[in-house]
Amino acid sequence: MDTKKVDTGAVPETAATESDDRVSGLGRSLLSIKQIEAFYWSALLGSFVAASRRLNTTQSNISKRIQELETTLGILAFDRSRRSIRLTQKGEEAMQLSETLLKAHMRLSSVGSTASHLTGRFRLGTTEAVALTWLSQYLSATTSKYPGVIPEPRIATTQELNLALQRREIDLLIGTAADIDPGFATVTLAHIERAVMASPKLGLSGRRLTLEELAQAPTISQTSDSASQRRMLRRMSDLGLEPNVVISCASLSTRARMAIAGIGIAYLPRDVFSADLAAGRLEIVDTDLEPMPLHYVAAHRNDAISPVAAIFAQVATEYCNFRTAI
Repeated sequence: MDTKKVDTGAVPETAATESDDRVSGLGRSLLSIKQIEAFYWSALLGSFVAASRRLNTTQSNISKRIQELETTLGILAFDRSRRSIRLTQKGEEAMQLSETLLKAHMRLSSVGSTASHLTGRFRLGTTEAVALTWLSQYLSATTSKYPGVIPEPRIATTQELNLALQRREIDLLIGTAADIDPGFATVTLAHIERAVMASPKLGLSGRRLTLEELAQAPTISQTSDSASQRRMLRRMSDLGLEPNVVISCASLSTRARMAIAGIGIAYLPRDVFSADLAAGRLEIVDTDLEPMPLHYVAAHRNDAISPVAAIFAQVATEYCNFRTAI
């Protein structure tokens, strides 16, 4: 028995006609799923260009499908008199129904199918800590289990990825919970212990640094827009101290390399840099102020049409391992 492929929201164009995905009638020309998708994503993302990228097709195809939809329904769905497209009143009504229809179409397409039949692009955003450890194993497993899905990983800070998820530029975010919009659906992955680390060149081992000594030590810090950095600065400030920041850098691996070079101390995840600790390139500095752990989650939108983000978030729980360095 043939099984249907469940589309993640963007599939390559083919030479086939669209006459086989018509969904409505009542004596007039039928709408197609592709026309509804073109309309839905154009309205949601605010432009035909963004919709074409999302659906992996051309802008001209998007425009054509929307014009066909408008002709079939006998409405003007978009106000095109301005630089950015805006829904008309009738377009707003059609948008609500389109979302309901697409979700129903996704559920119907899944009947009798298995997850291995998912297809299309999957836009994944992860932090550098994930990229340095278990991302390759995770992607290897997902591409093997879901061969029709094409992952598009993006490496950035959680703050940047949170904005990308808000703008629907990515489908799934793996990062620190404190920097993620609380309105997103999340799956807990891990709690990562951090420590103050430094090169043995600085000669800080063998004794416990007081808070004053810790504040005076040259520090390689995260950028101030991270929640963990803000918490650390707030804890220092509450104690009447200000850290001696010599370099501020968003890149985790770069901060670690600079710490190894002896430029200063850095607050780093223990597991991610366990190999550097074991090799003696870094050592843990004993202090009176322990860095707070990082809570890692996989986050996705609750209103997504495709189930792929939720499925891949669960898969991440199986492969999350910050001690597996590449």
